[in-house]
Amino acid sequence: MLISKEPCKLDQDFLFRTLQHLALEYRIKKESTACRGWLSTGQEFALQEYAERYGIRYLTVHLSYLKELVNYAEKGYVVDPNKFRDLFKNCCNYIQGKNCDDGVWTVN
Repeated sequence: MLISKEPCKLDQDFLFRTLQHLALEYRIKKESTACRGWLSTGQEFALQEYAERYGIRYLTVHLSYLKELVNYAEKGYVVDPNKFRDLFKNCCNYIQGKNCDDGVWTVN
């Protein structure tokens, strides 16, 4: 039974991707013209909390979201191009590092 398992023995990446898929599927199929691939504030908060609590990497979050949006766009759903740009930008920031104000580059 899933509830009686220890969190460290579960595949948290898989569970996060499943939760993210279900949240986006619900949002796109219920409000496809309004959401255009954007999650609601509550969904975004719940996914962010889950990722932080169980140590899901920042890059994994954005890559799985990007994959889901590409799949929906290929199926003919309308997806906001700005969302693609934001996800690519976040992935690039993770890989290349961020430039802080003092000129020091950091990697997440």
